[in-house]
Amino acid sequence: MAVVNKKTRSVQTLDALAMFGDDEPAPSLQTMKAPPGGKDADWYFEPLGFPPKHPMLWYDDGDLIVVAGDQYTFKIHSEIMKDNSTVLGKVLDGVQPHDVPDSHRVLVLHDESYRLVDLVMMLYDSDIMKTFFNSNWAVDFDRLLVITPIAVKYGCQVIIAEAIARLEWLFPMSYLRDCLDTSFLFTDVVQPGDLIHRSRSTTVPIAAVALARAIDAENPPPFIATALYYCTTLPAQTRNRTYTSDKEKICLSPADTQLCVVASEALLRRNATVLHPVFHAAEHGSCASTQCHRALQRLAFELIRRGALTRREVLWPHTDIWKILVECAPGVRPCRQCEWSMIQQIDQRRYLVFAELGDIFKIANWPAREQARQMLAASSQQTHVARATGPAASTHRR
Repeated sequence: MAVVNKKTRSVQTLDALAMFGDDEPAPSLQTMKAPPGGKDADWYFEPLGFPPKHPMLWYDDGDLIVVAGDQYTFKIHSEIMKDNSTVLGKVLDGVQPHDVPDSHRVLVLHDESYRLVDLVMMLYDSDIMKTFFNSNWAVDFDRLLVITPIAVKYGCQVIIAEAIARLEWLFPMSYLRDCLDTSFLFTDVVQPGDLIHRSRSTTVPIAAVALARAIDAENPPPFIATALYYCTTLPAQTRNRTYTSDKEKICLSPADTQLCVVASEALLRRNATVLHPVFHAAEHGSCASTQCHRALQRLAFELIRRGALTRREVLWPHTDIWKILVECAPGVRPCRQCEWSMIQQIDQRRYLVFAELGDIFKIANWPAREQARQMLAASSQQTHVARATGPAASTHRR
């Protein structure tokens, strides 16, 4: 905290917030004598070295001047900042306006100006608030990259919670067949219900991992497991690239890169487990039909030829398997019973792999473990009922 001498306007530093590291300047709160006549005269502020006023964030009835980095100066309302920021609330409680007669409080923040502008605009601009806090509106992924770290730094919990909710949509923590494939993540097609404007950039998962670590380095939000899964499925040269936007450049940390390398081998082993029903049926057959057996053999051959066993995308949809068969041998299909059984077996194995992502990537609070167990139990029961009632249902239809 700092106080401006009323006569000389020189700054005397009293203390700093303990939560900011030694290599990071803490917010400082100053008091300075108000301009003569109570007006915010430019000639009064310029000698202090303050940046220019921000045209949209200067309120005449404000009681707090914020020096935002080296680009802008705001005049805003301290109560709004205290209500929305636990960190700034503590800083602003340090020196009250009545402590120094006829004074302004000046809060000096040492962050990039564009981040601070985005944070304050989020709290003041009704149009921005309407889009960001409304689930009927999608927000740009790059917007989350800017607003989330600064919201975390200053304890703006409502912004953090909204950012996490949107990232959980893009990187689901529940087993959703159609949302665990790269075709869902890497697209610029906008659909009703989207919470984030997606991108074709394959480095989006890298930035998402960095966001999760920024929110909580020791106990990150669980969506990081899905983001790390996508990072692991990327080619090594892509995984080492940097996510670049207009204002951000982000890469995986060395620790997360190493985590992906180790997880890569684990996913390869699980991929073989997921595809095992196809190869087992191709070798031993799954019914008495010779045509069905040949179709499964052809499918197994094509999977090997196309490198399916070396893929780390363990959660790719089972429907893609049958697309391969249609492409290579139109008109060749296993019988419906065997195809249905194959889909069920593969899907159950995908359930199990998804449930293990928390263990693979060392995320203790991964919620999919219990979800997958419950879904597997329900699926097994449905399969049992279908097998028990199948012949009777067939006789009834006749």
